[in-house]
Amino acid sequence: YSCFECGKTLRIRGGQFRRKHFYHAHLESGCRHSKKSEKHLRIQLQIQKLLPENDSELEFIFIKILRIADVVWFSRNIVFEVQCSFIPEHLVKERTKDYHSIGYEVVWILDDFRFNKWKVTPSEYFIKSLPHYYASVLKENISFYDQFDLIQKFRRKHRGPPQYVILGHAFSTHKIEKKLRKGAPKILQKRMATHRTYFSRDLTDIYLRERDSSLYRSIYLKGEKRSHPLKRLYIELLEIALTDVES
Repeated sequence: YSCFECGKTLRIRGGQFRRKHFYHAHLESGCRHSKKSEKHLRIQLQIQKLLPENDSELEFIFIKILRIADVVWFSRNIVFEVQCSFIPEHLVKERTKDYHSIGYEVVWILDDFRFNKWKVTPSEYFIKSLPHYYASVLKENISFYDQFDLIQKFRRKHRGPPQYVILGHAFSTHKIEKKLRKGAPKILQKRMATHRTYFSRDLTDIYLRERDSSLYRSIYLKGEKRSHPLKRLYIELLEIALTDVES
């Protein structure tokens, strides 16, 4: 077998406690795939699977900025950057700035085996201000989710329940009405002001879909149980807002 990027020899290894996978027989410093984990590649493939057919590409090369995107969604001008290992903050800033310079928005996908822990690195803290979601990889199942959390002094003090998103359904924040922006919790106001895109079933989408619905009004007028998913989401919003004020 040979690597489709560098052409060098690949071999297979695996065992009772390790999934079978390819590896470079000789480490090639110039080949990105020699350093990329199997999990990283699986997440990339799952993202592409969720996007419209013939509208995306893996490992796409942007010659103008000398960048190779993990997954690019052409019609929406979105680049998905998958991160399964530590990355310095300055590299996050440089990569994001480069893609912005050619009109692409970067959506960071963070592996929750490495990220979303109680201790937050400076790079993850910075990514929190950018469009991002977490990836959960459990055996054959890979899902992507959004969540509310509260971080103080690089410690995650509060972590809300995951809200699983559909990456193949994207919407523009420019089309959100001003009154809905103003009525949103402060956390979502920041997202709407700085993010160009939001996705189906993420926190922004849940707020916009349910804010004026009869279901929302019934939760507070009729006293639905806390376990109701919509009420739980708004309780998370309230708790974070109150904690933010107290701090």
